[in-house]
Amino acid sequence: MIPDKNFATLLITSRGVDHLCLFDRSDSDLILKYKWHLNSQGYASTRIEGKQVMMHRLILGVVDQPEIEVDHIHHNKLDNRRAMIRTCSRAENSRNRAKGRGYSNYKGVYRENYLWHSQICCDQKVINLGRYRSEVTAAKAYDRAARDLFGDFCNPNFITHEPLPQQMTIQM
Repeated sequence: MIPDKNFATLLITSRGVDHLCLFDRSDSDLILKYKWHLNSQGYASTRIEGKQVMMHRLILGVVDQPEIEVDHIHHNKLDNRRAMIRTCSRAENSRNRAKGRGYSNYKGVYRENYLWHSQICCDQKVINLGRYRSEVTAAKAYDRAARDLFGDFCNPNFITHEPLPQQMTIQM
């Protein structure tokens, strides 16, 4: 463990590769009780009473509550600082997922008939956001909708600290 101001790091070696796991210093007593490894999905994991327990679930106290999911806000599975993880519903967690594989470089964008189409899914419904000549413009349309629909759980294509122009309101 390498202490820093407010967080500590734990070195976990998996298949000959070293990984640094971050957690708050205030959780050190809880974390250092156990031996940690990476599970097959890349999360810090240990065994408690014969059951696999992931570090982020232990820290947030939801080990025995499978209906509650834990979201790694910035998608770093080994950053278990309390400011970087949060409890959420399955729907909220899926809204914050990363871009999948596809032709476009951006989430929510695909190409068809020489135009870039933008769409978003919410409550198991596909919402078409328009067709654009530019892939970037289509991606920005997705970002506006994602921020409007998902708030803090959106995972935009472009990180900005300013509100996007022409905020749109989507009604379901």
